[in-house]
Amino acid sequence: MERLKIDFENCYWIKKLEHDFYFSEWKKSFIIYAANWIMKTSFSKTFNDFSKWVESKDLVHPNKITKRIITDENGVEIAKENIFVIESYKDNYSSERMSTLIVNNDLKKEYDKIYHDLAENEDELIKKLKKFSWSSNCKEELLNSFISDNNWKTFLEIIHSLKDKINSDQPKYTFKYNDVFDKKWNVEKFLKIHWEKIKKYIEKYNEILQNSTFFSNSGNKFWTYQAKELWNAVSDNSFFDAWHKLIINWNQEVTSPAQYQDILNQEIERVINNPELKDIFETIDKAISANAELKAFRKVIDESNDLLIKLENYNEFKKEVWISYLFQMKEDTIKLIDLYDSKIDTIKDIIEKAKTSRTARQEAVDEFNTRFINMPFTLYIDNKEDIMLKMDHPVIKFKFNDSDLEFTQDEKEILNILSQWEKRALYLLNIIFEIKARENLDSETIFIIDDIADSFDYKNKYAIIQYLNDIHKNNKFYQIILTHNFDFYRTIQSRILWTSKRSNSFIALKDNNKIQLEKFWNWEYQNPFQKRLSCIWRENWEKYIISCVPFIRNLIEFSDWNHSEDYKLLTALLHQKRWFTINWQLYNSTNDITLLNIEPIFNKTLGKSFNENLDKSISIEEQIYTIADSISNDEPLNLANKIILSIAIRLKTETYILSKINISDDELFKMETWTLFEEFKTQNPLNVDDLDGKKKRNLIESVLLMVSENIHINSFMYEPLIDISTEHLINLYNRVKSELVIN
Repeated sequence: MERLKIDFENCYWIKKLEHDFYFSEWKKSFIIYAANWIMKTSFSKTFNDFSKWVESKDLVHPNKITKRIITDENGVEIAKENIFVIESYKDNYSSERMSTLIVNNDLKKEYDKIYHDLAENEDELIKKLKKFSWSSNCKEELLNSFISDNNWKTFLEIIHSLKDKINSDQPKYTFKYNDVFDKKWNVEKFLKIHWEKIKKYIEKYNEILQNSTFFSNSGNKFWTYQAKELWNAVSDNSFFDAWHKLIINWNQEVTSPAQYQDILNQEIERVINNPELKDIFETIDKAISANAELKAFRKVIDESNDLLIKLENYNEFKKEVWISYLFQMKEDTIKLIDLYDSKIDTIKDIIEKAKTSRTARQEAVDEFNTRFINMPFTLYIDNKEDIMLKMDHPVIKFKFNDSDLEFTQDEKEILNILSQWEKRALYLLNIIFEIKARENLDSETIFIIDDIADSFDYKNKYAIIQYLNDIHKNNKFYQIILTHNFDFYRTIQSRILWTSKRSNSFIALKDNNKIQLEKFWNWEYQNPFQKRLSCIWRENWEKYIISCVPFIRNLIEFSDWNHSEDYKLLTALLHQKRWFTINWQLYNSTNDITLLNIEPIFNKTLGKSFNENLDKSISIEEQIYTIADSISNDEPLNLANKIILSIAIRLKTETYILSKINISDDELFKMETWTLFEEFKTQNPLNVDDLDGKKKRNLIESVLLMVSENIHINSFMYEPLIDISTEHLINLYNRVKSELVIN
């Protein structure tokens, strides 16, 4: 792939975005820095919709026409399966391509060929079984009937286990399976409710059989089914034509089919029409008739009352019925079993090889255990041969470091134990599975990666960066990484994009309703101190000197725990102070501090003096306001401008607060902006109808939230200030100037 062209309109929060990403052998990854609420999630969600064949839309105005074009260098739409979006976090995510992580191709091909032949014969048998049983889903219902026996897992395993029974005589049930074993469990519920009546029927039935000279219910049973089977064997008269005869229990000789049939009918009639048994059955029959949902079941019982005896063990009777159906389809069933028998040794041999083979899945789990540290558990795959050969999803087990307890991934208990970032780590394990699967398929893929490292600690964040680097090295993989974390952005540039960071690094900027992706290799942002410090002497810009004041102050703070006089002077420059003496010099206010006063501090800290051409006598506070007034949004990525605006906003806000409160000069020197605001609220309680007062308080709170701490180096290397747009700071500065007016 050489180019990815996107053209989005009205896709979630994206009103308009057009961009071409140009790929090459050395430029396969892009990083986009996007502050919150710009486009990051909307960008990834639009791609995710595209890959899932889902329409995107404008969330605020869903009726607006959406445009979503994603094409290659020839203007051809990218194949949807070639897009994979890695979200920041997704509950219960599981890779759709897990089954492709196989042992090795040769072993898998051999296994697949065997199961292809078996599957064809299995399908044929199931089709016939469905017609015979009238079951709504005969395979599923048969599996559910036998699945707990010896831990059988497949249809073939169950059928194979029934071989001996199918080869011997079995009762022939012909009723529809779901008439007795219905999906809504109505028959089973009926049996539980009326069990006492049915129990009496069974007891009386067995008592009659015990006293019968014809039937037998002890040892090897001989009752209606066996008696009818015997009738079927002699009914064509060939047995008697050969001068054979039957001797009935009471020494009565039977010499013809008609004679045997008469005896059989008389004995069945004697059992079924027993007065006591009939009375019990009538009470059961009335109960069945009163339930409209048991209409089909009643018909089955009417045709064969003795089925009630079988229902004593409902679940065992299910198995007996399935065996009966298969017995009546004996030829087809035995054919499948014999085929399975002929392949079973080869299958076992493949499975044994699979158990000892390493898979991409196992490599992914090992990689996870090695790279993600500080986890309370290690992971391992439990059902290795199943996932490698039968395409099952792996059962991931958790071995806790301080316990012998193990939990499978599917159990809810494990999710209750893990912290949120541990859950996110497991989500990443599934992402690794997906990446490994695509590697095995040699599938060209564009990964859209949305803040995948968010909320991880630094050590695990670097593990994620290593995964992204693995993607970058694959010739078939391309990636567009989105983040709002500037430290992550800088690290990606240095670790992955070091050969193309100037051309493959972007920042998302909003211009009215259109989003622009601007190349973002801004040295001042990459190294926020070196650029401005070099400008102090090389270009003599007061702006860069002033923007370095917080930095120099923090350096002194880190090296001098006693907060020296130099530290106090720079503090007084960043906060409004009155009547203070520093280095034996008296200052009336912050406004008295000049470049001449702070030059010795810069010289002592950095070893250089300011340029002689600078007017060092002008008040720095006045210079701050002059520079702030001149800043426009033409340089949206100028960090020095943002620092100057932030300082100006804070100084003007504090000036307003001090005009409204009474506080001593000594107390003031110890206070910060937020403590001043608390004192302001104490001394200036709001009236219910004081709308102007509420408006001013809200504005001061905005100042505290946006700029109070952001100008310092220890504020994540200026990251919060980087996130705030210059336009936003200009607007806030203008509001403070116009609304926080001293009367």
